[in-house]
Amino acid sequence: MTDGPITFSNATALRARLPSAAVLSKFVATGVIVASIHLAAVTAMVLVGVPIQVAMALGFVAGLIVHFTLNRQWVFATKSGYALKFSRQGMRYLVVAASSYACSAGAVAVGPALLGLSELTVFFLAAIAMAAVTFVVLRLWVFRAVGEGLS
Repeated sequence: MTDGPITFSNATALRARLPSAAVLSKFVATGVIVASIHLAAVTAMVLVGVPIQVAMALGFVAGLIVHFTLNRQWVFATKSGYALKFSRQGMRYLVVAASSYACSAGAVAVGPALLGLSELTVFFLAAIAMAAVTFVVLRLWVFRAVGEGLS
C-alpha cells in the first residue's frame, strides 16, 4: 500500500487483508461466551463482597482457557496450518492475555476516579476496548496462518 490517494486496487488489496464476516462473527460469538463467563463471575463475586481486583483475576482465568481454545480451534482455524507451533501460540497468547488483564485492571484502578464512574462500569468499558485490540493481535500475531505476515 502506498501513502498516496486511495485507488480501487489499493482498496481491493486492503479489503483482501480484512477478516471475513464469518471470522468476525465467530470472534463475536466467542467473545459473548467468554465475556458471559467472565463478566458474570466478576459481577457475582463483587456482589458477594469479593474485591473487584480479585474477582477480575478469577473471572479472567475462567474465561482464558475457553477463549484460547475457541479462538484456536474455531475462530482462527486454518486449513493451511498455523505459522507457529502450539507452544509458541500458547506463549504469545499468554502475553496478550496478561497485557489485556493489566490494561483492564489499570483502567479499573484509576478509571472510576478519573471518569466519575463505578468500578463495574469502567470494567465493562475496558472489556469492550480490549476485545477490539485482542482480535487484531490474535489474528496477526498469535493465530496467523502459514505465509501470513508478522513473525
